[in-house]
Amino acid sequence: MRSPRPDRGEGKRRAIATEGEVAVRLASREELEGFAAKEWQRYNAEVGVTWDSRRYYLLAEVGGLPVGLAAFHLVGGVGHLDQLLVAKECRGRGLGSRLLREFERLCRAEGCHKLTLETAEYQARAFYERHGFKVACALRDNKFHYDWHLMEKGL
Repeated sequence: MRSPRPDRGEGKRRAIATEGEVAVRLASREELEGFAAKEWQRYNAEVGVTWDSRRYYLLAEVGGLPVGLAAFHLVGGVGHLDQLLVAKECRGRGLGSRLLREFERLCRAEGCHKLTLETAEYQARAFYERHGFKVACALRDNKFHYDWHLMEKGL
């Protein structure tokens, strides 16, 4: 039995689950954006928040060539690091630290009070701890059956 795949345009109206009058189906991002924008605005108004999520991308270059990146987003006064990646041949040169410092600087400039990130047990927990992050919680047997650590740092 094949598992459902994200809709690519074919079969947009095929329900994968029905219960009574309600049908549930896979949908495209475009189909959901209008509904989500309208409904989240109503929920947010009830608690008095403005959910403004902004994405940022940093690129480290050496000689005009990309050697590292940091991708992050800001929402509700929290900067969340989605990715930090340095080319294998450039590790140990401080590029990751430089990208992390710039991430923190931009978050501070935007008024963030906290930074968060996730890292797997086989990734860079010690690196982030050297930069002041602390483990907030561990997610056992998570993605790819590894333990993942949600880390945070107050600003």
